[in-house]
Amino acid sequence: MVDRKNEPGMPRNAIRCIINQMEGELDAVTLATRFIHQPEWYRVQSHWEKGRRDYLINKFTWPIRRRTPYFVHRLRDRKRLLSGILAELGIQWSPEKIKVVEHHTAHAASAFYGSHYKPGEEVTVVTSDGSGDGISSTVSYGTPEGELFRDSTKNSTRNESPGEIYSLSTYYLGFKPWEHEYKLMGMAPYSTPDEEILAELKKLLWVKDGKFVSSQSADFAYDTLKQMYYKKQFHRICASLQLWFEELMSSWITELLDRYKMPGKIACAGGSFLNVKSNMRLVNQPQVEDIFITPSAGDESTSIGAAMKIYADWCILHDIHPMKAIESLDSLYLGPEADPTKIEPALKAQGTGDWEVWREDNVEQMIVELLTEGHIVARCSGRMEFGARALGNRSIIADATNLDNIEQLNHRIKHRDFWMPFTPSIMREERTRLIYNPKDVRAPYMVLAFPSLPDARVELKAAMHTYDKTVRPQQVEKDVNQSYWETLRLWHRATGNGGFLNTSFNLHGSPIVRDSAGAVDTMKKSGLEYLVVDNHVIHKT
Repeated sequence: MVDRKNEPGMPRNAIRCIINQMEGELDAVTLATRFIHQPEWYRVQSHWEKGRRDYLINKFTWPIRRRTPYFVHRLRDRKRLLSGILAELGIQWSPEKIKVVEHHTAHAASAFYGSHYKPGEEVTVVTSDGSGDGISSTVSYGTPEGELFRDSTKNSTRNESPGEIYSLSTYYLGFKPWEHEYKLMGMAPYSTPDEEILAELKKLLWVKDGKFVSSQSADFAYDTLKQMYYKKQFHRICASLQLWFEELMSSWITELLDRYKMPGKIACAGGSFLNVKSNMRLVNQPQVEDIFITPSAGDESTSIGAAMKIYADWCILHDIHPMKAIESLDSLYLGPEADPTKIEPALKAQGTGDWEVWREDNVEQMIVELLTEGHIVARCSGRMEFGARALGNRSIIADATNLDNIEQLNHRIKHRDFWMPFTPSIMREERTRLIYNPKDVRAPYMVLAFPSLPDARVELKAAMHTYDKTVRPQQVEKDVNQSYWETLRLWHRATGNGGFLNTSFNLHGSPIVRDSAGAVDTMKKSGLEYLVVDNHVIHKT
């Protein structure tokens, strides 16, 4: 089995993992999204360069192309593929029995049913991304009875997609769209917006009547963006795009809550809500009482939402409140175990190098001792976390008071762009001392940014944005990850610091390590010297 980052095909490895962990009978199988291109389509970049000429061609050819076998049979082929994968794992499940949940319905379900909101609460549920099943954003009402009702008059199509504009800009600047948008967000604070770019972006797409509207198709706006960005500085493009996006998302939510009197408790999903700076602005809106953002809110979580939607419908049919029956996404430690039995075979496979391996009874204390000595430690322990954020179990951790660790991580270990900020893991108990969060919004998933407080600028200075001093914390709760929380507690007792730097355990461009075998391989290819796998410590000398 080979793990590939952002693999667009059917997730065979994940399906195998789920089936291996499954207890009891399989009750239902569902696919999220009605139409998804073949994997090869996503690996080609040229389709991003669509302009006015392409728009006209598509306008006249689409009614014909949509009837070709590729589009007509794509869902059938996906069902057959999934059925075949299940058969390989010993489960006979016919394609006809596989249920399908529309793309933004799956997003909305992950936000509403995965949230911390309780039965009886009214919730505004919003989704926004590049597009899925022809739609780029939706607005729904989560009822006290646990049902989801979409207001289809507020649907935005892919032609009115803020996410599409952001991704086209990512492509224009030479990065990989649908993956490197965070790099533009990371660069934005280092510069000031270009007023000409900002004005043109506002003419391109804006909010009206609770949805996004555009002066031309966002899907075919590459020519317009090229002209807009021509001979403009890279960092000013990033600053302009980010400010426009933040103001756009903020005005959308404000209009829904002010003009349409929708509930102030909101739940959000879709790739647009991976933008933590925009999320920070939403949190600070006075109309927003509370917010939940689906962790790893991109399309990877539509699978969770689709399963929740199918189960919620069953619950409603049987007079069971869905919010009582469906567990919220408090814990994302849903993947395979670290499995220390793979350490010895993995070390033998490396062939060269000097390694020390030993068991440690109090591994949390050992990590703290290594950190206080100035070492950087990789941690591969317990079950792997789901999604794009490392939440301690597949993390590289370091002393966040030491700015030298930034260069160490970027150049010797992560091999990534120098300007990208790192993030901290903090004890939830220390949150009021470190971050400005007057509404005390829960932030366990690294999807929200906050202004830092003075103590954080000392204790977390290597784990915040160096220019604007914002942080994207993981608030670690004892009940969710006791071992990682205990490491933080011991760190706080030893140093007085409420958190440390946490970055994903992977090389840049590679997926987060899955188990101890992948951890050893990544350690070999990087400058890492210490690795902890459950209660085992590995030292590369």
